[in-house]
Amino acid sequence: MEEFIKERKILNELMEKQDDFFKLFSKPLDTQEWLDAAIPKKYRELMGIAISLAF
Repeated sequence: MEEFIKERKILNELMEKQDDFFKLFSKPLDTQEWLDAAIPKKYRELMGIAISLAF
């Protein structure tokens, strides 16, 4: 899990340098919105799949 978090942080930083739109959403998506209380796990997983397929 630590390896995943480290890689995600590196990739997020790279995306923030390349895309101002991503910069607006990367921090909130990695914090509040992904907490269990904010969005149920089922919907978080569906959003993750949709985002992956979109790119």
